[in-house]
Amino acid sequence: MAGRITRLLHRQTPERPDVTEAVAQLTRLAETRPDLRHPALLQSALIRALYAAPAVVSACSLTAEDATMKLTGGVPLLRNISLPCAAPHLCATFLRLCMAASTVTGIDRQPYKTLAAAVNK
Repeated sequence: MAGRITRLLHRQTPERPDVTEAVAQLTRLAETRPDLRHPALLQSALIRALYAAPAVVSACSLTAEDATMKLTGGVPLLRNISLPCAAPHLCATFLRLCMAASTVTGIDRQPYKTLAAAVNK
């Protein structure tokens, strides 16, 4: 029951215009290049899954002065910077990607199902 409600609510959420455009381009590619049909379908499913839920974004501790010094000194901007990471969000995103990939026809779906099962343990 909960799965049905989730799918129903998901359908009512409008897709971002850039996602719609990317999927449309991939659809055109799949139609014009049959050899790229399955990769294009997979990429479309992954893009939709990736943008299905908002990303959890936290502020970085890098100040403008530190960024200027790093960039002027030729040091990569994020070197030695701890980036905040929300493990539950990353897990949920990975599971969405695995589930989306496992729905694409014409590809071997088992690896994605195996990965999702391993993450769920």
